[in-house]
Amino acid sequence: MHPAQVIYSKILSAQRILIITHYNPDGDALSSLSVFSAILHSLAKDFQAYCRTPLNSSHQYLPHLQSVASAMTASDFANFDVIISLDCGSVARTGIAELIIARSANQFFIEIDHHPQMENLSDLAYRPTGVSATTELLFNFCQINHIAISELMAKGILTGLTSDTGGFIYPSTTHDTMLAATQMLWRGARLPSVISQVLYSQSLTALRLWGLALSRLTINTTHQIAYTVLTYQDFADYQGTEAMTDDLAGWLVCLADVRAVLFLKQSQPGLIKGSWRTAHDGVDVSLLAQLMGGGGHAKAAGFACSGNLSQETGCWQIN
Repeated sequence: MHPAQVIYSKILSAQRILIITHYNPDGDALSSLSVFSAILHSLAKDFQAYCRTPLNSSHQYLPHLQSVASAMTASDFANFDVIISLDCGSVARTGIAELIIARSANQFFIEIDHHPQMENLSDLAYRPTGVSATTELLFNFCQINHIAISELMAKGILTGLTSDTGGFIYPSTTHDTMLAATQMLWRGARLPSVISQVLYSQSLTALRLWGLALSRLTINTTHQIAYTVLTYQDFADYQGTEAMTDDLAGWLVCLADVRAVLFLKQSQPGLIKGSWRTAHDGVDVSLLAQLMGGGGHAKAAGFACSGNLSQETGCWQIN
């Protein structure tokens, strides 16, 4: 039986379902939460959607996001018999890893994600490779299980696809991605409206952070690698969030004469996150991310490490 069919069977027999996406959610994460909420709502299931951090206001047009919880106690968690994480590369990104790891024997944990598996903690994982976005997986999930996709669900799926492909220009965009997007248009989603919401609704704070990062952009001509940084003080000075800069690394792959891009950001003391991106078929940035304990796709990968960013004698360093 296909994993999507097994998941559907678990959903149908579940008494109460918890669906989770990662903290500081991006467009694909929020869209996945919205679409899966719509699926559960159509099945009249008792469920709760959860995200540890506040949701991006630019995606509040998507249905069901207004009822997402941001607090979860151990007693709350114990009431769910099926837990489903969406778009979480690692259980740690759910913000409630300790509850998931310590779950009882009658709680079934499912992962649905397009990122490579980083740990084996779930009872069932639906993680096919080469998929552009988790919302593309949800489109496949609906197709396999003959779930009707409403106009609102189509808008959510198209939003996730647009977000994780940078408007269908990132190397992760495939024939299947475009087929899914076309199907959503047939179901009533409007691409100009979605692109306007996803790509053209940046806040002034976000644009200022992007501008600062672009002003620091440096190219190592020897290795043809471009890099830039945002420090903890930068985020504090502009009162910005990490999510405001999620799309920057993907956008920078448009640089000419550059084979890979590295974006380092520190939105909290003592923790640095790195994002690698490339548009070149001969470059596998996941190997570079693995050197720092991370991972990901060949064209998009990341890592996290302890330390603080500082500039000394004109060079950025990790201390």
